[in-house]
Amino acid sequence: MNFFQSVTTLEELKKQYRKLALQFHPDRGGNEKDFIELKKEYDQLFEKLNKTEETNNAYTNIIDALMKFSEINIEIIGTWVWVLFRYY
Repeated sequence: MNFFQSVTTLEELKKQYRKLALQFHPDRGGNEKDFIELKKEYDQLFEKLNKTEETNNAYTNIIDALMKFSEINIEIIGTWVWVLFRYY
């Protein structure tokens, strides 16, 4: 089963998981096998999205730190980051 086909962010994942967990939880009349599969898929996608978000935050933090220097010019072109220094 693919419970999280349209999910692209951690926030969407958590929201969808809460909804599906209530639906598939064995204490609420759901099937234990389906609930275990749901949890397994959630854990895998959570790890993947969390790494992606951490990487994006790391790049943002680096660029923010570099922008504080007036002698540095930063250009972002696609996935490339060009850092140009002014020499005096």
